[in-house]
Amino acid sequence: MKDTKKIFLTSLLSILFIFSNVVASKITLIAKLPVSSSVFIYALTFLCVLLIIHSYGYKEGVKSICIALFCQCICFCLSIIICNIPNGSPTIATSRALQTILAPEKTNNIYHPAFSLMFGSLLSFFFSQIINASLYEIFNKYTMNILAASLSMLISLILDAALFTLITNIGVINTMTIAEAIMNQFIIRVFISIILTILFLMFSLKNE
Repeated sequence: MKDTKKIFLTSLLSILFIFSNVVASKITLIAKLPVSSSVFIYALTFLCVLLIIHSYGYKEGVKSICIALFCQCICFCLSIIICNIPNGSPTIATSRALQTILAPEKTNNIYHPAFSLMFGSLLSFFFSQIINASLYEIFNKYTMNILAASLSMLISLILDAALFTLITNIGVINTMTIAEAIMNQFIIRVFISIILTILFLMFSLKNE
């Protein structure tokens, strides 16, 4: 039963990470702040990692992060292959829609995802999730479990937003615009971390 739960959480982590990258280009407004529609889906990956660590330990949490990262790399490779298969006449519209979502850029007649977004997503996910897991492990030794989860998710979510924004926009937009984008993300991530803390409390108490 425990192994089934671990497999489920690891699979959910990978699915959430992959799907958040698929829908990341859709922007919405929350309190007049531009927000990617993937932000809430992506934030749940931090909750999944902490639930895995809470039940199975730090090493299993890190392993699940690596599995999700590997799955996303495979998806990026598959999206490049699929979007470069020659189109049949009845599927041209569908193929163009797929290219717009999965591989919007073209280099030497090869469609591919935006490299800055691809590497930004992979790097920010890996480092922020490792920080999330490490901080939870450290804080959990000195404070209450729920406080450890809340602080680790808040700090790692903010670092993730800052790192992703810097990687994807440095050299493209000016420093002030980058700083403004990070500040907008900060406000949203604080709100999200509160929701995640409540969810963590619910699920952790249920499992005890």
